[in-house]
Amino acid sequence: MYLGHVGPVYHGELAAVLLGAAVGAFDEFERILLTKPRHNAPYVSRFMHRDGQRQWAQIRRLIDSAESNLYAVGDKYALLGEQWLAGDKPSNADFLALGSQLYTTIEFAWEATEYMFRA
Repeated sequence: MYLGHVGPVYHGELAAVLLGAAVGAFDEFERILLTKPRHNAPYVSRFMHRDGQRQWAQIRRLIDSAESNLYAVGDKYALLGEQWLAGDKPSNADFLALGSQLYTTIEFAWEATEYMFRA
């Protein structure tokens, strides 16, 4: 794990924290959808209405994608470390590309949280 460029590790820490915050917000958003009624007709729980279901699905899609991306980058980082250990040193560009890919995790988590706020 420690045989490699440290940049992706820093980006990964930031991405993991932001993703964790988005997951926590999603838990609360889901609770609100399940327990609070709509403000206008039909007066059912927000989750029973198609708007609430659509919002839930879009947010869940973003969070699941962010999580998958975070794990994929971690796996790629480990592979680069194994490659280096085998004697084939990866380039700095290989490691920097992972850090850049982690911005997708951050963007998805941010977008999901912003969507919850607007919803």
